[in-house]
Amino acid sequence: MPRTTKQKAVKAEAEDLHRLPSLSQESVATIASEENDSEIREMLKQHYKSAHEKKQKEKVKKFLETGQRDLSHLISSTTSNLAICISSMDEDFVQFTLEYAAYEDRIRELWALILEKQRTLHDLANELQARGVAESEKASSSQIAALSQMRTACQDHQEVIEREFQVEI
Repeated sequence: MPRTTKQKAVKAEAEDLHRLPSLSQESVATIASEENDSEIREMLKQHYKSAHEKKQKEKVKKFLETGQRDLSHLISSTTSNLAICISSMDEDFVQFTLEYAAYEDRIRELWALILEKQRTLHDLANELQARGVAESEKASSSQIAALSQMRTACQDHQEVIEREFQVEI
């Protein structure tokens, strides 16, 4: 049959009484007759109070030890988790830096290629412009020569018409 809390308390009090220093019958009789059990009560009260304080101190000490042990475990596990996270972040950062540098190199290569192509196109455009100017000057010279020949032909034609018809205009 399970014991109740009250039964446990009574048993604990009985054990505490056995721990009290043994008193001789003579001293017990003297104390009982003179003080009407007030000193015994006071002694028991002090004894229970000191026993209770001792139990409370032991409970607090046990609680603090458990708390310290749990806290130490939590700190060590958190520290190890933090170290793992930092290590992972370092690895990720190194990987990112390497990939970033590779992309930057590729971008730089593309810009260099674009610059080279732009210079080539610029040179071709200048060459085509120079050819166009030369061809334009050549065409202009040819056109002037053709117009000059046409003028001469028109004048010769006018002279022929005037001689044949003797008409003066």
